[in-house]
Amino acid sequence: MSAHKVPYLIFTVRGVWLVWVLVTACLLWPSSVSAQSCMVGARVACPCGDRAFMSGFRVCGQAGELGACVCPSVGARRVWYGQQVFVFDGLSLALVGAGLGVGGSSPSVGSGLVGVGGVVFSLGAPVVHWVHGHVARGFVSLLVLRGALPGVLGLVGYGIGVGASRGDPAVIALSSALLSILGAVIGSGIDGGVLAFDEVLR
Repeated sequence: MSAHKVPYLIFTVRGVWLVWVLVTACLLWPSSVSAQSCMVGARVACPCGDRAFMSGFRVCGQAGELGACVCPSVGARRVWYGQQVFVFDGLSLALVGAGLGVGGSSPSVGSGLVGVGGVVFSLGAPVVHWVHGHVARGFVSLLVLRGALPGVLGLVGYGIGVGASRGDPAVIALSSALLSILGAVIGSGIDGGVLAFDEVLR
């Protein structure tokens, strides 16, 4: 793959990735659970007022009605599930690495693997949060940590590359890619290390 094509590949993949993130955010915005779909004894996640990033649960009753929201006490036990987030991030890294590795001999296959890796990076962690009943965390992960943070740092890197190299495409691409990767690493660390906790009642 020639050096002058690298920036166009990076920004094409990034543009498709950001559009995918926004479209998916609209399509996956969760709706409330109806009484008809509420199974007796099942727990449904609910927000805990002004306690940031904390979710409680409501129990489905005999008639399908949802009870009051039960929030964890101040001394609730926290259970970490960040390993599930990092599994998806590791898979994404492997796909992107494989795509870059084969990009020279097969650009179409390389671009496809990089694109799939970007989708896994964007959606893997948010889906983990949603499965655990943390809706707000999932959208923070999707829109901020997985979308905005790497994208903004990538644009910063692009500007630094343009100023430092006087328009050299290879330097611009490298600078943009390095800062995008830095943003992705920071976002992944916050996602798995800070947000990925369940609050379990004692």
